[in-house]
Amino acid sequence: MEPSSQGLGPLGVSLFEKKLVFVTGKGGVGKSSVTAALARLSSQAGLRTLVCEVDSSGDASNSLGIEDIGFKPKNVSPNLYAMAMNTEEALAEYLRLNLKLPRITTLGPLARAFDFVANAAPGIKEILIVGKLCFEVREHNWDIIWVDASASGHIVSQLVSPKGIAELVKIGLVKEQTDWMQDILSDPVQTALILVVTPEETPVAESLELVARLRTETSISLPMCIVNKVFGEPFSFEESQIFDEIYGGDLRERFEAEVGSSAASLLQVSRLSSGLRSSRARHTTDLLMGLDSSISTVFIPYFMGSENGVRLTLEMAEALVAELSGS
Repeated sequence: MEPSSQGLGPLGVSLFEKKLVFVTGKGGVGKSSVTAALARLSSQAGLRTLVCEVDSSGDASNSLGIEDIGFKPKNVSPNLYAMAMNTEEALAEYLRLNLKLPRITTLGPLARAFDFVANAAPGIKEILIVGKLCFEVREHNWDIIWVDASASGHIVSQLVSPKGIAELVKIGLVKEQTDWMQDILSDPVQTALILVVTPEETPVAESLELVARLRTETSISLPMCIVNKVFGEPFSFEESQIFDEIYGGDLRERFEAEVGSSAASLLQVSRLSSGLRSSRARHTTDLLMGLDSSISTVFIPYFMGSENGVRLTLEMAEALVAELSGS
């Protein structure tokens, strides 16, 4: 089934035609839930979908409603699989596939040797992560891979790891493999990065810093920024102004007498709504002004009472369908 048959607009179709999509953002912005929601949509569109949880602090497995995921992909639902990255197991797989070494039954000695090498040579762990993902793309094992990637402060080092290793190793097998990894990562037809941000000061500032670094240090495509946890407004701007006048004016006593016991709560909600409207609008404006016009912006509302888990994932998926269908 083609993505277009699911009612997605050009933006959604273009996204679902990718082979490898990294989803990143500052911790707490909801990147794991967004990753899981996008993966559910692509699997429902008939695409054989893999979710890879890279960051140990990621929560994609919980967002998908499964437990005990490991390096071997685990079936979640029709067309949808999930795995957790493990660099030691990735190394064992690399040695088996490329150097024809037999499968290692215990990773203990290998893990100790790997830690020694990785600590001595920065970039080793990162390239194993990226290498595993690029290998899955090259082998056409999946229609699309969604990566619950490292937080925004660490994602660049992973994306540039093939280039860094290639600069150190000029010939041989490692050089050849870093070349095709870089080809996949720099191909906007196959690979993209999605940035998740909330309309708050620190996430916006860090996201704009990441966008600048991605532009200067990597060649990866950044087609979309997802603004998550956007608060709906219980009152219009005009209504909020009226409540502000009542809150600080002579009408408050009369208002409380007319409305009754709920008056104080109503005024507090209005004050909170007005404050959030002002601050979040300012941060959203800063974000939009800092992004290139080539980056599409998608908004997901804040779902009260759904902090994480399958329920939030399904609500996000529904919101994303609406956003991706209108492009």
